[in-house]
Amino acid sequence: MEELANDLPTEPMWFDKPMTSLITPGKPFTLVRAIHDVVHHELEMGVVIGMRGKDIRPETALKHIAGYFVGLDFTNRRLQQLNKNSGADWCMAKGSNEFAAVSEFIHKSAIEDVSNVEIELTVNGQTRQKVNTSMMIFDIPTMIADISRF
Repeated sequence: MEELANDLPTEPMWFDKPMTSLITPGKPFTLVRAIHDVVHHELEMGVVIGMRGKDIRPETALKHIAGYFVGLDFTNRRLQQLNKNSGADWCMAKGSNEFAAVSEFIHKSAIEDVSNVEIELTVNGQTRQKVNTSMMIFDIPTMIADISRF
């Protein structure tokens, strides 16, 4: 367990997801194996920012949120490893076309405590991932504050 703790980031790491990576509700997903041969997926809690801000403090970050969505983040692991080995960024491994499936918008009033939300991914009735936002390495206000610096 100590080895795992040493691998955890001490600062948030950001990845671009361009508009071409989005798969909106009802849109089919097609994985082209010739291009994306080793693809993994991970369930995410997404945030919709509804108010501009710069240098936002964590204690005021939630005011900037309009709502949330559940996202499925795809990663080309072979390309990611090649980029890690060469010191390149991971944008191509994370931001390829159709590499971010998103749910419908969830208004912030529907989420009582964003630091304690259970999200689950099922495929054909079988649970693939079940997590709680309380297990996130960095909470949402901290991430909003960090990214708003740039």
